Amino acid sequence: MKKFDYDKIDAVIFTEHYRLEGTVHIRSGDRFSDFLNVSKNFIPVTDATLYTIPQNTLLYKVGFLGLNREDITIIFPANEGRKESE
Repeated sequence: MKKFDYDKIDAVIFTEHYRLEGTVHIRSGDRFSDFLNVSKNFIPVTDATLYTIPQNTLLYKVGFLGLNREDITIIFPANEGRKESE
């Protein structure tokens, strides 16, 4: 089995009820959009922090979680996001 190298990308992910901040692992050389088009049902997220929406209450900090891609409403690399007030 061929082993791939992965890049760690900090990401912000929104579902209907939660905001997640964590690290996704993208195969080296792939674009972020390529990562989203993989046919796997779950996206592994490491060093994840989970907040409620809209209260912004911290629920969990975990080393790993599997996120069902069907629950994702918005996802973007954290370094490309900017809050309106900034």
